[in-house]
Amino acid sequence: IMYQSYRQGVDKQDTSYTMVHNNNKQIVIADKDKDMTNAIPGLPKSVTYVDYDSMTAFLQLNYSENESYYAKSKIGSKHIKYTTEGTETMLGFECTKYTTSINSNRIEIWMTTSLGYNATPMTQFADLEGVLVKFVRNGSSTIEIMPKSIASQKVKNSKEYKQLIPDNLGEETTSRELDNIRRNKMIITTKVFDNDRIH
Repeated sequence: IMYQSYRQGVDKQDTSYTMVHNNNKQIVIADKDKDMTNAIPGLPKSVTYVDYDSMTAFLQLNYSENESYYAKSKIGSKHIKYTTEGTETMLGFECTKYTTSINSNRIEIWMTTSLGYNATPMTQFADLEGVLVKFVRNGSSTIEIMPKSIASQKVKNSKEYKQLIPDNLGEETTSRELDNIRRNKMIITTKVFDNDRIH
């Protein structure tokens, strides 16, 4: 599934894209075709995995083939209280609309169960049943599904499931430690002076 993210009234060049792969039990969330060849030094390739059986998300930072770190957390939030606003057709899908408020931001979410599996590009809402079709914050910032990217085939037998989460995600850390690693990696030290003195 491909999602596009944009803000109302902003040039389309600012649109970004996220891919969500799923096998009905797990999903992988990553930026679409992010080229790391000419990336800023210290900038990782970030991938999020979600396991619905354990209701756990894994955020992984990849700096090289031999250097990866990850932190895990429970998906959803006990602090988010949703109001169900009924059903609406959104982007061609029959959806249940939810609203909530997070840090004074008005959030609108449309979820569909018609596809027969769960998927979302936003782990904080992964406890809502179905596939996230559209998300809007304060009537402007939008994340929405691209309907032509939908894989509607349902997995009928558990033997068909393919493990999406790697057995080895790298070195496990806490979320705070992962933030520190990300921040410290962006600090580049360059030798300017060796034996010279500044008077």
